[in-house]
Amino acid sequence: MAGQIQGIYTPHMIPFNDAGSIDEGELRSILEFLIDKGIHGLYPNGSTGAFTRLTYEERRRVIEINCEVSQRSGRDVPILAGAYESHIDLTVDTLNYYADLGARSGALIAPYYFSMSQGSINLLPVN
Repeated sequence: MAGQIQGIYTPHMIPFNDAGSIDEGELRSILEFLIDKGIHGLYPNGSTGAFTRLTYEERRRVIEINCEVSQRSGRDVPILAGAYESHIDLTVDTLNYYADLGARSGALIAPYYFSMSQGSINLLPVN
């Protein structure tokens, strides 16, 4: 089935330089290593990673770099982009931006820090 998520999607660390910024060169090296080792997809900005410590702009930059490296790899490794924003409109805008970059799917979590019932969680289609 086209578009089906299958195989090993690897969350990865976000390296920082001494100034506290994302070390983009090292991030590219990590992604190239993972792709060269044969992973099936990348899962940047996952909910177990550093996404809560990154700014909105940094989270976007991480996905931009993932998509660039994937597309340059010759394998076009699928990206499952974490889009954990605190506002639904920002989440939808973020997912659409990631899709425009070439990410094939997005990962969402229910709003964090709030107790929610299953019935109160609604899925919205993203165009």
